[in-house]
Amino acid sequence: MLEQQLNPQSSPFGLEIVGPVNLAASDEKSASFQTDVLPSLNEWISTNLGEKVPVGDISSIALDPSKLQLGTAVDARVYFVGEGAGYHNSLGFSTDGPSLSGDNQYLIFPDASSSVSYFNPDNEGQRSYSAPMLSGDFVDIGSFEEGTQLDFFLIANGANNPRLDRT
Repeated sequence: MLEQQLNPQSSPFGLEIVGPVNLAASDEKSASFQTDVLPSLNEWISTNLGEKVPVGDISSIALDPSKLQLGTAVDARVYFVGEGAGYHNSLGFSTDGPSLSGDNQYLIFPDASSSVSYFNPDNEGQRSYSAPMLSGDFVDIGSFEEGTQLDFFLIANGANNPRLDRT
């Protein structure tokens, strides 16, 4: 388990962290993701969403949030794949729709920063306080009923602006 060094009282918007970040390949499901899914996913991202490459018609890759409803009851897990941002972004999710005004919003990755960037994908990377994530790290976000809509959000530079008040 990876303990991110972020004080929950000073998390962006005061959001609760849903659970601990677990290390890549630390259980059977994660090991399978690491070997069977992650390489092809990274290849697809590199080909279709490469850094400093304009994205043309996004209609073929755009997500419709209204269609992110679970087809069955599930114990859900979110994997960190990678990033190329200069910001220290925070990733979260909600089951209350696309605003931060309800009671069911949580942080998944308080600081989704990594020393491995899509600018240099061959870098093995090392964890540090300023770059706590590596590809394949994951968080179990909970058990959800069929029909639950998961709405994911990014807080730009959220890890560097932890004192924002929740409104």
